[in-house]
Amino acid sequence: MEKGRPVYSSHKTGLNTSTHSKNTPKNPSDFSNEYVGKNVKVVLYNSVVEGVLEKSTKYWFKISNGGRTVYVNKAWVVFVEPSP
Repeated sequence: MEKGRPVYSSHKTGLNTSTHSKNTPKNPSDFSNEYVGKNVKVVLYNSVVEGVLEKSTKYWFKISNGGRTVYVNKAWVVFVEPSP
C-alpha cells in the first residue's frame, strides 16, 4: 500500500456501501402465505375474484373456485381479504 493514499473500503471507514441493510430479508414477505388454503376475496383493478387461494408465487395467485382455476397477476391486485 502506498503512503498518503486514502483507504476507501467500507470496513475501514464504517460506511455501509451496500444497497440493502443487513436487517432487510432477501425475500420480503407480502403476507400472501397467510391466506394459502383459505377462502379469499381478491379485489382487482377492474373486477373481483373469490375462491380458495391454492398457491402464491412472487407474481401470481392461483385461486380455485369449484372446478374453475384462475391465475391472477399480483400487479392488478388492489387488496385481498378473507371470505367468511
